[in-house]
Amino acid sequence: MQPQPPPQRRVARTVAVLTATALGTVGLLTAVLANAGAAHAAGVPALSPLAVPGRGATVPFIEQEAEYAATNGTVIGPDRLYGHLPSEASGRQAVTLSAVGQFVEFTLSAPANAVDFRYSLPDTADGRGRDASIDLLANGSKLKSVGLTSKYGWYYGGYPFNNNPGDTNPHHFYDEARTMFGSTLPAGTKIRLQVASTAQSPTFTIDLADFENVAPPTAKPAEALDVILPRKEGRTTAQPRRRSGGAAGMTDLAVRQR
Repeated sequence: MQPQPPPQRRVARTVAVLTATALGTVGLLTAVLANAGAAHAAGVPALSPLAVPGRGATVPFIEQEAEYAATNGTVIGPDRLYGHLPSEASGRQAVTLSAVGQFVEFTLSAPANAVDFRYSLPDTADGRGRDASIDLLANGSKLKSVGLTSKYGWYYGGYPFNNNPGDTNPHHFYDEARTMFGSTLPAGTKIRLQVASTAQSPTFTIDLADFENVAPPTAKPAEALDVILPRKEGRTTAQPRRRSGGAAGMTDLAVRQR
């Protein structure tokens, strides 16, 4: 039976193993961060690093983070401080566009005919919010302008929250916009969100974009009854009818067979 090594030697050996493990972990983390930074610096969009296979629900769209896309805007975050824009962004990072011509450009990794992107516009001084638009381009050609708004966000104060900026503690910054491309675009297509004007909003912050190949509308089943249908297309019409005993101006629909 071999004698046990002295306690000092066992301690030294344990410290050496733990040190090697820690250095390996740091090296791996450094490599991951370096790769992420290189992808952004090269302007090559990458899928969300949070999209771990097997985690979460199976969804029909592919999500890309703005901070990993090609951009000439400003990457904000990571930041978890309450009241700061990145704190409510996916991955605690986003991209702010603050000048005409600034953009975030994603590269489709699969065919898609629609996009849903998460964004934030700044509130107005009176707390009423603003409307603006941003251009949507595919491979450099403009597809359309997409309407955006901040009127459903920006709450202040303590609970119950309000729309008074003077009460500070802002939160609920982001909203989403959905639109179709008009056709199915192939993988590799460059989809760009680009500022055309800062007259309506001084900044546009983009958090992420979800790309999907949306199926056509489902056909109505046989013998289905439309509540509202042009006369030439069917047997029914919908007419407003005053609701008895209700408040002035209240109506419901009376469906009449022809």
